[in-house]
Amino acid sequence: MRINHLEYVSTQIFSVLSFLVATHVATAIVLLLFFLKDWVRIVRGLGRSLRDRYVDPDDTDARLGWLLVLGTIPAGLLGLLLEHPLRSLFASTETAAGLLMLAKSPALHSLTQSTRQVLRGQGTFVVGVYPGPVDTDMAADFTVPKVSATDVVSGSPPTA
Repeated sequence: MRINHLEYVSTQIFSVLSFLVATHVATAIVLLLFFLKDWVRIVRGLGRSLRDRYVDPDDTDARLGWLLVLGTIPAGLLGLLLEHPLRSLFASTETAAGLLMLAKSPALHSLTQSTRQVLRGQGTFVVGVYPGPVDTDMAADFTVPKVSATDVVSGSPPTA
């Protein structure tokens, strides 16, 4: 049986999307189960406030529940209003790569700082290296200035 290129690519994309959806659903289920006691308290707090038609200032569970409800409304409205512009924006691989690069640096810095705090007591010195775009096969299609992987590993300064 012979498969044409388009069928193969669409099958691969479907497989990747299925994996991503399954991963997100599994993560949501694990988080729900891990924080189940907290969610039950929050839902009971919401129920109490609905029953009493009043949110007691000392009822932190009810207050948190209503904050979650109120915080979800603007996000939902923005999602509905901006769905099509955001879809077209994020359809671009360059945009996705740029956003990943933006998110990567603060995440790496936070990880470095946390690791530094944990290992300080044993005398381990932690250094964060943030090279930016590195010239690898994965970044071959991007036309931005890149540092060679050899320079990153050797610690050599990038050549201009």
